[in-house]
Amino acid sequence: MKRIVCLVIFALVFAALSPCVSAGSEKLVALTLDDGPSPASATLLDGLAERGVPVTFFLCGYRIREHPTVVRRMAKEGHELGVHGESHAYFTTMPAPVLRRELENTAGAIAQLSGREPKLVRPPGGLCSKAVRSVCAEEGLSVIHWNVDPCDWDRTARDKTVSRVLKTVKDGDIVLLHDMNETTAKNVLLLIDALRERGFSFRTVSDLAAERNAALLSGGLYAAFPATFLLPHALPCAMIKRG
Repeated sequence: MKRIVCLVIFALVFAALSPCVSAGSEKLVALTLDDGPSPASATLLDGLAERGVPVTFFLCGYRIREHPTVVRRMAKEGHELGVHGESHAYFTTMPAPVLRRELENTAGAIAQLSGREPKLVRPPGGLCSKAVRSVCAEEGLSVIHWNVDPCDWDRTARDKTVSRVLKTVKDGDIVLLHDMNETTAKNVLLLIDALRERGFSFRTVSDLAAERNAALLSGGLYAAFPATFLLPHALPCAMIKRG
């Protein structure tokens, strides 16, 4: 009996937290770009500006120092900036104090250049744990995963970026992409054009969540909206070696 009551309570909580989307709603997608800024960021930003498309960049601390002007431009042009770690080392390998320093250093660099404190984090490789999420919660960061991954980081698969996304993408998805070089930048822009032809519109992660009435909780993990959502520390994170 207790088990049934718990299941009912969980179902009610999940239903309350999950956004409702009507059948006629606009098709929305959030494009996220890891590992930047890079020498190709200017090309990417030019194309995004031409198309009027906002994205969410997850930035590495050491690359922020290499390209501070690009970070300022990203923020000025309305893109969302999140934390991807200082060194791109896996968070799951770090003791809590080291991870906290990684998050704070990167978040501080983003805030200094953009004027806004980042609220989102993407663990490198998607590797996460209860301990990682606990530190992210302490730092006021929501963990953002994805549910569409074309593996554009893989040189042998880059020409398949557009087709792989189009094969599976649906309303509310978060797409994993990378800001690495001219090829990945070109493919992002080709993908945007293809998605737009299929009736998709683009939002940052936070704006997509807001439009779907999904609260981004510190330490919560999200992969799509309508939410593929885990309460903080309730379940283990997916072990996905990407990003």
